[in-house]
Order: sequence, then structure tokens, then C-alpha cells
Amino acid sequence: MEKIDEIPSQTIESISSFLESIAERYIGNENILFRGQLDHEWDLTPKIGRLKLRYRHCSSLLSTEQKLFSDFERLAASQLRSRQLQSKWDTLALGQHHGLPTRLLDWSSNPLVALWFAIERPAESDAAVVWAYGASESDFVNDTDDPFQLPKTMIFRPQHLDERIIAQSGWFSVHNYSEETKQLSTFEKINGQNIRLHKFLIPKEKFAPIREELARCGVTRASLFPDLSGLCQHLTWKYEFFPDEDEYDLCSSIL
Repeated sequence: MEKIDEIPSQTIESISSFLESIAERYIGNENILFRGQLDHEWDLTPKIGRLKLRYRHCSSLLSTEQKLFSDFERLAASQLRSRQLQSKWDTLALGQHHGLPTRLLDWSSNPLVALWFAIERPAESDAAVVWAYGASESDFVNDTDDPFQLPKTMIFRPQHLDERIIAQSGWFSVHNYSEETKQLSTFEKINGQNIRLHKFLIPKEKFAPIREELARCGVTRASLFPDLSGLCQHLTWKYEFFPDEDEYDLCSSIL
């Protein structure tokens, strides 16, 4: 099993240096996916794989997953019908983008979206990270595949059935379940994945200026969460000092 420390990394300090590094490293590759995380030491495990199970009758991860998915389909039925979902894949993608714990892990084909997710909040460690993954056609799921029975971790490009998926240029990794470990796979620890993964590290002192840069480029919570909740949270950031923004004049013209 590969170690996370063996994955190549580099430090970036601005949007321009980030985009230049991507262009140099991935020239000619059309299927590059990005994921931003606030702490560079967090692994790439989907949310349901990190749950602490609450009820005794949820005796395993798989049974919990099935109960969660079944409850979501039942309780969100009126909204799901209005969206004309075609498959379990569509239902999973919609649930994932609205906070349901699933075996999906969010990625984006837009590197600036991933960068925003990495530095949207003040740092909790010395650096955030944007993961980059060079996907190949053999990684992609087929519509006929069962998302709960995949033989390996694969990549899923969802239908544009939700404004958040569209705004965030959303893709997903779909993590398979190991009967041996009784866990979902952790992306960077899958044998062979390290040769297609790269880490872009963002030092904590660069969060505030990059956050401001991204806002001037139109990458904000309002643009990535195109509803009233996203707008209100963006406006709160616009007028409120974050702990890492003491040196910045937030009375700016940024919308």
C-alpha cells in the first residue's frame, strides 16, 4: 500500500503560481480533477467512511449506507420526483451535494473551485491542500454499473441536475468497499494511485490574499452555492473580519 508522503507536492502562494504549475504539469491532459481540503493531512475518504455510527442496529458501514440511502429516497421523494432522476447515480449525486453521507467524494474539473474550498475558512493547520488527479477513460463508471457493487474505486461525472453541481463543475470519485478491511477505500492509499496524484500546498499565511484574489475572479460562496444561503454567507464574509484577515481592508468593491 502506497504512503501518502510519497505523493509529489509543491507549494503555491497565489492564483497565478497555481495555474502556471497546473499548465506545466498537465499540458495536453483533459481529465484532470481537483479537490481542495483545509488541512493537508486529511486523507481522501468519503464522508460515510468517516461516520461514527449512532445506533446499535447500524451494525456495519454497508447496512448504514443502505439505510441512509433508503431514508433519503423516501423522505426527499417529492423533491426527487420533480428533478426527474434517472438512476441511483443521479440520486447519490444529488444527496452528496446537499450533505448526505455517501461513498462519493467531491472533485471539480475547475482548479479555482478546489482552491476556494481549500482556503475558504481560516487555517486549522500549517497548510491547506489542493489534490490533483490525472484520470483516464478506464476510470469512468458506466451508467449500468451499480454504485454499491463496484470492484474498484472509479470516477463518476454526474448529470447537470442541480445548480451546485453545475456551479462547482462537480465530479466524484466512487469508493469501493473492501470485505477484507470492512471499510471504503482511501483514494491516495490505493496501490498505483500516487503516480497520478499531486498535492499543491497552500501555506496558512496565504489564505487571506488568495481568498481575496478568488473573490475578484468571481469565485465565492455566492457563485459556488447559487442560492440565498450561499449569497448570505458570502455577504457575511464580505463585511466580517476573519481571524486571518486582520491586515486586509474588507470595505472593498467585491460583490
